[in-house]
Amino acid sequence: MMKLNKRIALGAIGGITPYLVTLLSVDFKTAVVSYEALDWLGLVVRCIVLIFLGALVAYLHKTENEPFKVFQLGLAAPALLATFINGSVANSENLPVSALANQYSISLFPRAVAGNLPNPPPRVQYQNEGMLKDAKVSGWSRFLRGFVGKKLQTSQQNSYFVIVGSHNTFKQAKAQAKSLAKKNYQGKVYNPRGFIKPYAVAIASNVSKKEALQLKNKAIADGLAAESYLWSYSR
Repeated sequence: MMKLNKRIALGAIGGITPYLVTLLSVDFKTAVVSYEALDWLGLVVRCIVLIFLGALVAYLHKTENEPFKVFQLGLAAPALLATFINGSVANSENLPVSALANQYSISLFPRAVAGNLPNPPPRVQYQNEGMLKDAKVSGWSRFLRGFVGKKLQTSQQNSYFVIVGSHNTFKQAKAQAKSLAKKNYQGKVYNPRGFIKPYAVAIASNVSKKEALQLKNKAIADGLAAESYLWSYSR
């Protein structure tokens, strides 16, 4: 007679297996690149539900003692739910993510600084002040993306970027973003998520098409790249 804890463990493994197999068919890092706390919470809940369903069915089949058949019971139990959930993993929308944000380390302790701090330089008013925005996404939308792979509900009107440069390396893109200050513009580097080349330098993000067009025309008039263009993840 198979022990209860072994039966439950085999069923639980069977329950989560379909999702693990799905992960092998997609680039997991790419799939979760823009995940935040609530996305991860939804993903954890998804895994718990699949494990619970597999374990529950294995527990209810108390007369089955062959390990592989118990595993199959756990595998089949949440199969329909797993198919529904896993089918949208590769299609889950990922918002463009700032590459600059990944270049900084976070310290839990403040660094000691000797002597008096110098006065900060005066703040520069950039031509594109306030145009580099984060996408507005509700917490519930993020949870559902983690739980069932549902696409994020973002504003389709405010989904435009103004791209002034594309580069094959982050170093080149970062250098261009820094050089934009000479023309009184802020630049931000984004990871390769739908842009023509791997790293895109933007002077506006998550703005309306009208705002993006106005800024693009102004930037070109100010001497930025004539090839500057608009890009939107809502297409």
